Parts: sequence; structure tokens; C-alpha cells
Amino acid sequence: MKLYLPLFFLYLIGCASYQTKLSIPMKHMQAGEAAKAAELLKEAAYKPSRDQLVFALDYSLAAQTAGNYKESNKGFQLAYELADWNDYHSVTKIAGSLLVNEGLMQYKGDEYEKLLIPVYAAKNFILQNDFTAARVEVKRIHERINAMQMDGEKVFKQMPYAYYLSALVWELNGNLDSAYIDYKKTFELAPEFTEVKHDLLRLSKRLGRTQEAAKFKKKFSDLEMQNIGRNSGQLVLIYEQGRAPRKFPHPNWHRIPKLYPVKVAGVQARLTVKGKDISKDTTTVLNINELAIETLDKQYAGLIAKRMAAIATKAVVAEQVRQRNEGLGQLAWIAMNVADQADLRQWLFLPASVQVAKVYLPAGKYQVSADALTNAKVPLANTRSYEVEVKANKISFINYRSFN
Repeated sequence: MKLYLPLFFLYLIGCASYQTKLSIPMKHMQAGEAAKAAELLKEAAYKPSRDQLVFALDYSLAAQTAGNYKESNKGFQLAYELADWNDYHSVTKIAGSLLVNEGLMQYKGDEYEKLLIPVYAAKNFILQNDFTAARVEVKRIHERINAMQMDGEKVFKQMPYAYYLSALVWELNGNLDSAYIDYKKTFELAPEFTEVKHDLLRLSKRLGRTQEAAKFKKKFSDLEMQNIGRNSGQLVLIYEQGRAPRKFPHPNWHRIPKLYPVKVAGVQARLTVKGKDISKDTTTVLNINELAIETLDKQYAGLIAKRMAAIATKAVVAEQVRQRNEGLGQLAWIAMNVADQADLRQWLFLPASVQVAKVYLPAGKYQVSADALTNAKVPLANTRSYEVEVKANKISFINYRSFN
């Protein structure tokens, strides 16, 4: 018994530390102070602990939001390695998780979180105009998707954003055939995503696939087409909207988690080119709210089975202690069950959705703005302004993150 009561208190201290270390950085993120959030998380991101992966993920995303793309990718590289390392658990840690809590084990991330690591790393390289390095991350994306297919996972079917970024990278590297394939895959997974329809129409014509171009023209007859000149380039706004759903103890059983959507005012964004009669509203390419909740729902059978096994294990240990000391046995049983709370760790800074708006402009420099919109299409008071250069037959990017 001397072994397990200290474990109980260590768990409580660790849980409090995790929650505390993320609450203040989150406030900075909501206030638009991503650099401060990253600074507060950096030490925990690089310090070995059972929570290191989740700190590394949030640190890397904060650094990206702050525009520190190189440091962000260092963090994502670490997270990528940790996610693989943490798939291994020692027998001692597994036993501890049964006696106390899942929080005693290394956090290894959900499968959709692991897939998003190379997606965000690719985005970092894209924002640095390093398209060769971005292609390496695209390869990682497809390798992980293929591995998930072989393992029978279904999460990959809900990750159109990975394919869309992949398509953009292929196009930036001049491989239009591969770009076209991934645009088609994006449309298959996210048929309501408007921008990919434009991409399919544009590339099918450019590649001389006349039959497919005619099919898409008929299928997308309701699209509002924009004139694309010979020397035009693309300006892409990537809008990360709101906050991913939060984990709380399940109301029906406190030993397992439940995800709850976080309500925010901004649900969409509008890209406006100043001095031009051009504006475009974003549409969703990835709904992380739905993805996270559906993923957790699929895990409930396994989570419940493991916690039931944990209860049985606790009962055996408590009975062994009770045989020596009645009072201490009762205390052991109470302590282990009080500590057996839901594991609430998660990649906290993820958005609720990823949305995209794309406009085509003649080569040149432009002043543009991005506004978060309410459901009623009313802009919130947080307009972001940018100066961008659009190059002929190239793609320029704007990254916009809103928590409100």
C-alpha cells in the first residue's frame, strides 16, 4: 500500500500542473498574444514528462500562430517523434493506469491528432515558401494515411484538409497531375467545400481533360466564377476558426471523458481585397468538432472495458491490503477510486474548423483584410490587415487564427 498512496497524490499534483500550465497560455491565445503563449509553454514542451506530447503540440501551434514557423516546426518534429515513442508503454505504467488513472501513462495522442502533426508542419513550410520541405511532410501525410488504412482505421476518411494541403503543395511544385488527384480526393471527402470545386474546374481544363471539365462544369453550374487571367496568381486565406471541443468527465461515468463543443461568435471569415471589388467568404474543409467527437465515440467501448478492468484490479489490491489492515484496505479502495478520473488531456489549441477562401488576382502587391463573421454575416471587431504579393501562376497564403 505504501506504493500506491504516493502514486495517488502524484497523480493529483500532475493533473493540477497540466491544467494550470495550459490555462494562462490559452488566455494569451484568446487575446491574440500567441508569442506569449508559446513562451510560457516552451519549457514544458521540451521537458520529458508524461504530458510532454500535449505541451509540444500546443507550443508548436502557438508558435505557428505567432508567425515563428521555424520554431514551430522544431516543436512539431519533436511531437512527431514523441507520438511514435509513446505508443510503447512499460508494464509498470500500464499497471499504474489500472490502479490509479490513465493520466499516469504517457499521452500519445488520438489518431487524428497524429495525422494533423505533418499537416501543420507542411503548412509551416508553405507559409515560409519552402515547398520542397513541404513535399516531405506531404509524403508523411500519405504514409500515415496508408498505415491507418492497413490497420482498419476510419479516421483518414474524415481528413480532407490533409489532401487539400497536399494538392496545393503538388501544384506549387509543378506536379499538376498529382495535385489534380488530391483535389479530387478532397472533393470526395468534403463535397460542400467550395474552393476545391474551382480547383477541379481550373485544373481539368489546364490538363486538357475535356470530358472531366465538361462534367465538372455541369455539376458545379451554380458556382460564381471569377475571371482568371493568363498572368494571374492565387491568394489563399487559411482560416482556423474557434476552439476544438473540450474534454470533461462524462456525466454518466466520471472515469471516461466526453467532448463538448465550445461556442464562439465567429463562425466564418471574409477575405477582402482593398481597392478592388473582390471579397470571398470561407468554406469549411475540415470540421475538427465532428472529427474529434466521432473519434472519441468510437473509442468508448475500449475505454469502458479498460476502466472496468481497472475497477477489478483495484478491488483485488484493496482486498489484499484489507486482509492485513481493515481500515487501510478501506482507505486504499477509496483513494484509488477517487483518483480514477477521466483523462482530460488533449491538443487544446486546435480550432473547431479549418476553412479556406481563394481569390485570383493579376500579379502585383495588394492590401487585403480578413474579418471573422457571425452567423448573420456580421464582421466582428477584429479585422486583420495584410500586405501580400501575388505572383503569376503561383500561390500566396494568409494564415488567420481566431478564438472568438
